[in-house]
Amino acid sequence: MDAKQISFDFGKEVPIQFSIVTTAPLGRHWHPQIEIVYVLEGESEIIMNEQKYLLKEDQLLVINPYRIHTIQNDKCTMGVFLINLSMFDQTLVRESLQIDCNSITIGNDDQLLPLKHLLARIVKSNISIEKPKHAELLNKSLAYALLFELISKFSVKEVSGTIETSATFNRMEDIIKYINLHYAENISLKELSRDFFLSVPYLSRIFKKYIGMNFTEYLNSVRLARSVEFLRDSEITTENISQLCGFPNSRSFVNTFRKEYGETPAQYRRNIKLQKPDSPRPLVPSQHNQLYVLAKYLHNEELGSSDVQYYFPDLAEIAPVDVTQKGFPLKHTYRRMIGIGKAKHLLYQESRNILTCVQKELGFSYITFYGLLDDDMMVFSRDGSHNPHYNFQYIDAAFDFLVSIGLKPFIQLSFMPKDLAETSDRTMFYNPSIISLPNALSDWYELVRRLTQHLLSRYGEEEVTTWPFSVWNEPETSESLYGFEDQNAFFRFYKETFHSVKGCCAGISFGTPSFICETLEQMDWFRDYMKYCQDNSCIPEFLNYHFFPLKLNDKIVERNFVASSALKYRESPDSLKESIYSILKNLKDGSFLFDRIFMTQWNSSVSHRELINDTAFKSAYIVKNILENYDRLDSFSYWMLSDFNDELQVPEQAYHGGLGLITANGVRKASYYAFVLLSRLGSTLIGKGNGYFITRNGGSFQIILYNYQHFSKLYAEGELFDLTFTSRYAPFTNESYKKMVLPLEGLDDRKYQIRETILNRKYGSSFDNWVNAGALPFETPEEADYINGISRPHVQRRIIQVSGNYHTFSCELEPHEVRLIEMAPSLD
Repeated sequence: MDAKQISFDFGKEVPIQFSIVTTAPLGRHWHPQIEIVYVLEGESEIIMNEQKYLLKEDQLLVINPYRIHTIQNDKCTMGVFLINLSMFDQTLVRESLQIDCNSITIGNDDQLLPLKHLLARIVKSNISIEKPKHAELLNKSLAYALLFELISKFSVKEVSGTIETSATFNRMEDIIKYINLHYAENISLKELSRDFFLSVPYLSRIFKKYIGMNFTEYLNSVRLARSVEFLRDSEITTENISQLCGFPNSRSFVNTFRKEYGETPAQYRRNIKLQKPDSPRPLVPSQHNQLYVLAKYLHNEELGSSDVQYYFPDLAEIAPVDVTQKGFPLKHTYRRMIGIGKAKHLLYQESRNILTCVQKELGFSYITFYGLLDDDMMVFSRDGSHNPHYNFQYIDAAFDFLVSIGLKPFIQLSFMPKDLAETSDRTMFYNPSIISLPNALSDWYELVRRLTQHLLSRYGEEEVTTWPFSVWNEPETSESLYGFEDQNAFFRFYKETFHSVKGCCAGISFGTPSFICETLEQMDWFRDYMKYCQDNSCIPEFLNYHFFPLKLNDKIVERNFVASSALKYRESPDSLKESIYSILKNLKDGSFLFDRIFMTQWNSSVSHRELINDTAFKSAYIVKNILENYDRLDSFSYWMLSDFNDELQVPEQAYHGGLGLITANGVRKASYYAFVLLSRLGSTLIGKGNGYFITRNGGSFQIILYNYQHFSKLYAEGELFDLTFTSRYAPFTNESYKKMVLPLEGLDDRKYQIRETILNRKYGSSFDNWVNAGALPFETPEEADYINGISRPHVQRRIIQVSGNYHTFSCELEPHEVRLIEMAPSLD
């Protein structure tokens, strides 16, 4: 098992480092700092002073500086704290300080409660991506409190002669670093002794003493470790690997490898490729709660609560905005599309009721969905004689409803009917959709042709040519999701679909499949696709992609997208803006020109069980990202409208962390009201910046202010820490109020009516009201209606008199708050 480590930056002046380490066995080593090993999950055997300490979950061990120790375990996650004594006031710390503290020999576990409480507070105070004000002062105070706890309760006198000199360890550390850097070269013990001014016998002796193996054994272990990386992650030949890793020849490499691993390098590589990953659950990628064993010590009645609220409001003084400037016309492309899930949801009355209300209040133009050709839409089947049968009644019912409420379908031709599937046993979702290419391209071509002709006949060419067409969902992902092993086979599938639609009506707009944003940020798969399209006269007319701020490396994108053990996010609060910039630049640099670029899915998460989805955080997230990227793309289709879907089994709790703006039983979340406030913006942009956006509509003005709070680095790494089902704001460790001062100039000297709409945890967040009401499941429709009714944004109105053509707005926003200020000439 490979070691994995997440490190946290406490600042250069803070004498503590913290990391979460999932370890592999670790040989004899030491640190110049005090090390506290805290087992979060599993168990770990640590050997020190020829004694074994078997640490289990929620147990810890303090290791003194320069104390040689070995870690022997297979699967264990530990919190590791390193305390640098040299950074403390040296008048308070004696050089020979030794600590005797571990969960194995301690008489009473309660003696460790204050220590664990301090460790939990140190983690809690340092997991923000952006450091809070005075964080360094807080960290130093906690560091000294931790040192006091260790010295006052656990310091001991060391028996003379048992402490190794730091000079010897420093020299050994330099030698190890040299070997790790130059392992691929022809290193010898004689050469090392010369470079480090030591005799060969002495170097050989201290190597064996401090490392636990001789020089040759250690050098081979470093070379073998690097060779394993090449075997696992590349196609480099065995002979070349032996050269890259410093072995004299390939025979020496093979023999050394077989002795260590019991098989040849070629056999090892073969076995790695044969290993099948666990069946992925891409829609519910798990988040760890390993730190919960430490988080529970944050709240201790005897020690006091650590929930100290520091009031350090951020002040945003904005330069005066001239309301008479020409400004920039707005198209409001964020409101062009909304996503609903599967096509069959358009047949359900629950979905229809929600869509009808949403259209009246927000008025979207298009709706995105998938699964139009799923078997539950009963589009295609074969009889006993293998004759094909086509039936578009359910599609008609769905599209007739959309037309009746002023929505147009954004058509994605997916997924595969069972009787057309090449492999019908590969599925996605709780109610399965078949992920397969057709068993015969000609049969697929005919299905698409008949469907397109039917739509043209029923709705007319003038209408259907306003509907964008595409085929498939995220085909570039792995076979554990929506992709296929044979890239060219999909390209042929795309080409046949393109020509089938265009053969019915050349005026229909046909675009790319929906890609994940990483594909357009990295471009390799996309370049192959576009070259194929150019060579085969099937060039897409628009680009269609999804954005979810996941942190993926190239390997995961290609082989195992979202199938890892933890869902991890990009740390930047501006990841959407950065992604759009990167994609537009790549398209320009590659001369890939599209008339329209549609983002057909976006959200802060891909998970239907992301608990912060239900909170007020989501409203500020939506507002920030739409306003920062206003009209940069031709659509921002939020995914999705409602939690009423069957991608996963329907949970009992209404607030289960679903992706929707509205719960499955129709209760509006704070995120829904974000769109309501955005819908009141005017037609001309006259000012924008960090936390504000100002528009004009005739003689009226609209101002949106927001106080976005980003989640912690720990949460971004998939660790829940102290988040619970009802305490869902725990990932926001650096919450701060925001005082906004916004002057407007160029106003008429007259009376204006001011209407402020406030959306925050108190007003408009049904989740927070549900928690305050007891956080129990809804038992009757009336209970859901009650929460829905009391969870509307707060509205306050007043009349002001403008003089000197100038007025300054000043207000203080709570964390996660969004505020709309509408200013219109008073008729009084």
